[in-house]
Amino acid sequence: MSFHFFRRYPLIPLSIIVGCLAFAAVIVHSSKTHADNDDTVANYRTSWFGNTATDPKTAVQSWIEKLIVKPDGSVLTEASWDEWHDGREKSIYKDGKRIGAHKETVDPYRVEIKGKRWRIQNLNFLGGDSIVQEGTGCKITDAGTPNALAVTNNNQLMVADNGPRQYIRIYDVSSCTPRLVKTFGEKGGVFSPGKPQGVVEPLRFYGLDGVGMDAKGNICVGGHIVGGGGWIRCLSPNGKLLWQVYSVGWLSNPAVDVTSDGKDFYSSSTMFKMDYSKTKPGEEAGSFPYKFTINIFKYPNDPRIAVYYIDNNEPKFAQPAQLKTKKGAHYAVRPNGILSVRKCLGRKYLFGTGQNGPGMAAFKMDPDGIFAPMPLSSVVDMHNSWGVDVDDNCNIWSANEDTRREIVMYKLQGVDKQGNLVYSGNATQSFSPPFGDLNLIGRIHYDAAKDVLYLTGFTNQRPRQYGWGQVGSTMYRWDGWLKGSRRLHRGYPVMFPHVKVPRQGEKPANGKEPDEDVEKSISYQSISWAGNHAFATFSSRSPKGEKGVSTVYNLDNGQTVGSLKPKNVFFEGWVDLINSNSAFKRSNGEYIISVEDDVLNKYILYRWCPSGNCPQKK
Repeated sequence: MSFHFFRRYPLIPLSIIVGCLAFAAVIVHSSKTHADNDDTVANYRTSWFGNTATDPKTAVQSWIEKLIVKPDGSVLTEASWDEWHDGREKSIYKDGKRIGAHKETVDPYRVEIKGKRWRIQNLNFLGGDSIVQEGTGCKITDAGTPNALAVTNNNQLMVADNGPRQYIRIYDVSSCTPRLVKTFGEKGGVFSPGKPQGVVEPLRFYGLDGVGMDAKGNICVGGHIVGGGGWIRCLSPNGKLLWQVYSVGWLSNPAVDVTSDGKDFYSSSTMFKMDYSKTKPGEEAGSFPYKFTINIFKYPNDPRIAVYYIDNNEPKFAQPAQLKTKKGAHYAVRPNGILSVRKCLGRKYLFGTGQNGPGMAAFKMDPDGIFAPMPLSSVVDMHNSWGVDVDDNCNIWSANEDTRREIVMYKLQGVDKQGNLVYSGNATQSFSPPFGDLNLIGRIHYDAAKDVLYLTGFTNQRPRQYGWGQVGSTMYRWDGWLKGSRRLHRGYPVMFPHVKVPRQGEKPANGKEPDEDVEKSISYQSISWAGNHAFATFSSRSPKGEKGVSTVYNLDNGQTVGSLKPKNVFFEGWVDLINSNSAFKRSNGEYIISVEDDVLNKYILYRWCPSGNCPQKK
């Protein structure tokens, strides 16, 4: 977890605040926080998706850069880094589970067959351009983008083609003129023609960083998930799925497609189809993402496929096709937290934010069901806005963290011929400060159906004590916002917990205060609104010292209903993103809430039925 601190701005003079009676009343509001009800809510279930693990030991690592297959069917992987560490960078998988760590060398770029060595030539991030036999002129030039090699049980050469074909090519190399004898997998991978694009099937691969065969002839493939995460799939010689594992991109959280009634979740790179008739934890999303929504070959400049790598000990980013190294290289999730997925004027769009903010990115769904980059108009100013929102009408709301600036609503004007959403500087609505006694805005949400605006942030009386990108210490609600009546709702502002606990034993120089103890300090990192409730998730621990906790607020009165806690589900990480949870109310009254678990590459799934009688729906 990295720390990016807010810039400080002068506080708004009290005289300005007192100038509006609706706002003046907030100064005398009780300082008691509304997270004191730490009891769990009734009628909820805890599950997860995004990782095939059942506990921390079996959790699939953050990503997989390379792999080899052993005769007993175990798969040995290697990556340059893992958030959990503990030897997980070099993991062993077998029969659908991670079973431990290893210390072997993992080198899928060269193999030996009958005393002769073959290696990939001109190896880049996606792969090389040919395969050569060392010490001879023997060469394979039709292997596409070879990214891994292995040997079959009858001494043939297996090649993982990580180019547009996304399958395995098998060569007879008994002579100096290698001959293609077989392929394994569908040509084109998840983008094979004649089928829905991006949809996963056992023989439709994507992101090939390794291949191998066990003593029984079973073939295992795997590597990076394009856009973040790792995967392995083992199949019988005739292509029957034996087992598979995966992890989602590190530092990510998905959101529901609001047109799907909660059945479809989208991260920045993947789609999950949920089956809510499943009641066993970890089963709602199945054993693998339903679909990939990034096409690296169709959209090579898609910012979602940016690769993090190390150059002269300095971290850098590049598009995969241009990257000439594999050193420390892996896909970096962008955007990290998905704000919303919604249909605007008949077309689907995805909106998301980075780990630290500010700002927002947008993507449009093409006719094949793949999201494509979409530039937001230059008139949409979000450069200093941690508070951004896309309402039900696809209007964009931008709240600069500096409360001396106006809040701006950018009204959707249409869709151009390329499918890009159109916003105009002539179709904006600005709202001038003050905004209660907020001196820094953290989040914004506009409920179009009720004409209600919510703002969170810090105030003069309850200022930011530490951290970056937090929700804030206070939440406001104003009714009749666009109609102009703008009434502060009864029971607001709501006070949120925000407590800095200094790091023990630290004695900083120059009289500075000690840094915060991240594990003990208390603050909300993310908040989502759905139906009649808000769900605020602690960055590390709740006041009772528990991880993964979200407080539920009744929006009618601002009171806490209780907490959602990851009971009976493994949860070990911090909630690291500025938008690291998302919430949706289904038509049967059930709330669906996802929460990032950054250390174990998965999403906590809370399912809450306030009435206790939500009709069963898939």
